[in-house]
Formats: sequence, C-alpha cells, structure tokens
Amino acid sequence: MAKKICVLGSNSGRNAGDAAILSSIIHNVQKVAPGTTFEVPVPRKENLTSRFDPAVVRPIPMMPWNLSLRFIGWTTMRSIARCDAALITDGIIFDVKLLNPLFNFLILLSVVVPFAKLVRTPVICFLVGIGPLESKLGKVLARMVCNLCDAIWVRENDSKELLVSVGVPAERIEIFADAAFVAPPAPAKRVDTILVENGLQPG
Repeated sequence: MAKKICVLGSNSGRNAGDAAILSSIIHNVQKVAPGTTFEVPVPRKENLTSRFDPAVVRPIPMMPWNLSLRFIGWTTMRSIARCDAALITDGIIFDVKLLNPLFNFLILLSVVVPFAKLVRTPVICFLVGIGPLESKLGKVLARMVCNLCDAIWVRENDSKELLVSVGVPAERIEIFADAAFVAPPAPAKRVDTILVENGLQPG
C-alpha cells in the first residue's frame, strides 16, 4: 500500500536551498518507495503546484483564514494525523526570535511534534541542520522535540554535537549528507526558461 508523508519545512518558495531539499526528498523517496505521496504545509500553494505533479504532492494551506498559525492549525494537524509519517526538514530547529511564531519554527514544532506522537504518527528529523540554540528555553524545546522523534538524522557533525550538548543521546543521532546535494537536475526545458528569464540565450 502506498505511503503518505507530511513534510514539515521552510517551504515558502523564497529560498532556493529549501526548494532543492524538498525536490530531493520527493525524488529520492519515490525512487525507493514508488507511489509515495506527500503533503506539504505551505503559505502559498502555487509554490508547489507550479513545480510538482498534484497527484504526488498536495499543498496544505496554513494561513490565518485556514484557521492556522503556520504549522499550528487544523489543516496541518489533520495532515499529520492521516499521514504515515512526518518529516522535519531543512534547518528549522533554532531559537532566533523563539517566541515569534511568525518567524520561528521550533516554537511551532514544540506543539505539532507532541501532537504527532498523540495520534501515533512517526516523526523523523530528516537530514536537518540544527542551531543556533543560545537560550535556555530554546535548548529545552530542541531537546524535547528531538527526543520525541522516532529517528534523528542530521546533515553535519556540528549539528550532532549541538544536540548532544543540550541533552539528546548521541547514539540516537546519525549523520548523513544534506539532501540538497542529491537533488535531481532541472529538466532541459526548465533550464531554458530560467536562462530566458535572466536575459541569456538557451542552448
């Protein structure tokens, strides 16, 4: 039976690196598990519908008129509850402006990860970057979020060391390459479009 995955990341469409990570996750998961579909909370669904097959990637709205404060809301919570797993991606575990949910993701994860455990949806820290974590509360929340995860995969040794320093057991943390490094290349037609948009000659 095909699996369904909720991808929690910084998918605003304004960061090329985050876009590459999402593309890589979708491409590589489908290679090993064909038929897998994805639900991705986003502020603007056109960021996904213009790039991915709607049969494969479903945008989950998370704006105030969807009764949501980014990840905290019925749309994302419902997605997490119906999916087979939730992935925390990108570099969203940090404590800059920690108490501002319009900027910070860690404060949001401190709500949605316990909810995922409540509804028995496995959560994986999937090739994440960690930090900075400079406040006492930020360290406490990062430790709680990561300790509730079913697996913790980080993308460099510094992230592992930081998590260990805040109380996450070292043996639970594995290091793998950044997902952006194995992102699929853009199709030739898309490359030509980008060249034209930037005043360059295709071919």
